[in-house]
Amino acid sequence: MHRLARYRSGRVELWITPCVVTMPPPRSTALIVPTNERLCGTQFAHFPKGGPTPAATKIGERDYERPRAERLLYQCESVDGIVTEFGGAAYESAIADLPIVSGDADYPVRCKTGGAVRVPIATGPLAAFADGLILAVPPFYASLSWRGQLLNAYSNAFALGPPTRRIATPLMGAGTRGAPVAEAAAVAAEATRECLAAEAPAVQASIETLLEQDEGESAIQYAPQTIRFCVLDDDVGEIVDSALDEALTWNMT
Repeated sequence: MHRLARYRSGRVELWITPCVVTMPPPRSTALIVPTNERLCGTQFAHFPKGGPTPAATKIGERDYERPRAERLLYQCESVDGIVTEFGGAAYESAIADLPIVSGDADYPVRCKTGGAVRVPIATGPLAAFADGLILAVPPFYASLSWRGQLLNAYSNAFALGPPTRRIATPLMGAGTRGAPVAEAAAVAAEATRECLAAEAPAVQASIETLLEQDEGESAIQYAPQTIRFCVLDDDVGEIVDSALDEALTWNMT
């Protein structure tokens, strides 16, 4: 594991790591977990990249109806799958406590596509993330509103947690959701730029309205102290580095 690059005076970093769950950048306090609308983790031993995975009553009793040459991913190859495995009963319980926002008993939706929720978890390797797990739902690449929904997933995920949080995140959308790395990297870079740009106006607005706020209220929306993108290898790192470097070379004033 090593840091590949830093941007915006260290507010954003790019890391190479074999596993963002078990080997996150040092002192990371939160982890973004790309997941599905039900927040139910991986349900099958393997599934087609780009999905959606057809419904099945048991593992193996499904017909993919997809080209045989298409890439299949295994549970251990996805961040969601690894978190599901390590989280165990405590993770399942934390998810079960979240409200159902739509769907039905057979398909309970706890977070819509483009949304994010934070859950506290303190078990096994996941206990290292003191500010909890941020579950975000990126869209499938085939979605007509793919770009906007992926931007929303990042924006909502970056907004959760205390201002001191140091967030580790994989490149959302480029794994099980099937997006090309370059396109996913461009959206990640755009979302990061928008996150940092929104922070200064929010702080200024809060100063102007501070005396009007009731005790305990705050309108400030802080960007994370550090956003740490984590990728598996140098080839992907080069693509993400190019996107971040282009997007974050700008003047905030």
